[in-house]
Amino acid sequence: MWLNAAAPPDVLTRLAREGLIVTGDLDVAGARRRLDAQGPALAMWFHLLAGALAVLLAAGGLSMVAGVDRGGRGADEAALRAQGLTRATVRRAKLWTYPALVLAAGLLGLGVALAVWRLTGWALPVFGEDVPGLPLPRWPGSLAVPAAWLVSVALLLAVAWRAGGRRET
Repeated sequence: MWLNAAAPPDVLTRLAREGLIVTGDLDVAGARRRLDAQGPALAMWFHLLAGALAVLLAAGGLSMVAGVDRGGRGADEAALRAQGLTRATVRRAKLWTYPALVLAAGLLGLGVALAVWRLTGWALPVFGEDVPGLPLPRWPGSLAVPAAWLVSVALLLAVAWRAGGRRET
């Protein structure tokens, strides 16, 4: 039986007098605590940690690729300069190559993530074995996806601009 805040304070006594045996009393806060302690809720923290580590790994990989790429870039730049490419154009290309890749990958990754959620989000376990009568989520929170995407892309853009803007020594 579901009761709300408008139920009289002696409702349990009245129900017992009518022969209904009350075996438990669960409120919304108790249900929330119980669900927060189950596997799917705990796994959400793991997903957040895995996502953060993936972004840090991508930033490290981007720095490494830029460092390795920097060594062979001098001969290419000299050949392009000999063909008439201006120094400003070379600097602009060096500065924007990696950020353009980050933006393209960020937009593509966001699109793929939303498509995958649309295809499989209904099948992801949200609750444990004791499924309450609550509606399943259709989409992630309206602020969670853009905020996570913006933080990730901003971090990778900062790494990309730093990697692309370094001068040869």
